[in-house]
Amino acid sequence: MWNGLAHHIPCFAHVINLAVKAFLSNLKIAPLSAEHNWSNSTSVLSKSIQDDESESESEEDEDEEEEEDYNIIENNNLTSALQKCRAVSRAVNFPQGRILAFEGLCRVSDLKSLQPIRDHSIRWSATFNMLQRAVYLRKAIDLWTCSKSQYKKLILNEHEWEMIEFLVHFLHPFQIITTLVQGTSKPSLHDVWVKYEEMFDKLDEVKKAINEMTIRPIWLREVQVAIEKMWEKLGDYYSKTG
Repeated sequence: MWNGLAHHIPCFAHVINLAVKAFLSNLKIAPLSAEHNWSNSTSVLSKSIQDDESESESEEDEDEEEEEDYNIIENNNLTSALQKCRAVSRAVNFPQGRILAFEGLCRVSDLKSLQPIRDHSIRWSATFNMLQRAVYLRKAIDLWTCSKSQYKKLILNEHEWEMIEFLVHFLHPFQIITTLVQGTSKPSLHDVWVKYEEMFDKLDEVKKAINEMTIRPIWLREVQVAIEKMWEKLGDYYSKTG
């Protein structure tokens, strides 16, 4: 007999969402609020600039286009890397002139003509999708950020790309589990235990790999703390699944 009240299992997809958000927030990667708050607080221009694709604007006028005020904190850590990625993903998707220009850079880079994915606050997977797409479009993004002086604050250096790639690799298993859980309205009971163990094993592997490193960058030390917070969040809900 199964006592539903005594053996209640919290929503698994929601637990993963909370755990990963705990990881990101402890890296000082602020979650997005509503779109208008995001637009005003992170990477949007302090004022509108002229459309890149304006037919009436000459190349000389374009060169004199005012530099955009991207509010990027240049601290060369995960925070600045994510801020730049968010800013690029937003800026490239509007207006139409930028969209077409970026598609051209994709073709030059022998990539599919894909647009960067914009982050949002509903689920952590939006952040993962944005970072994963950015890694694929890296060549085009590097060309785009170097194409005009007003984009220079958005240039991602090698170190920042390295941190973004780390996040993609680290979050990928959790994205797979989230997708599997969301793919059915009736998950099997044993799957819950198996997936919990898979996530704990993944965290153990990363912690072990970091501990075995002779020299650890400061940002990896921050990752260690964030992983512990994520472990605590998973462990809290795991203990309630009794």
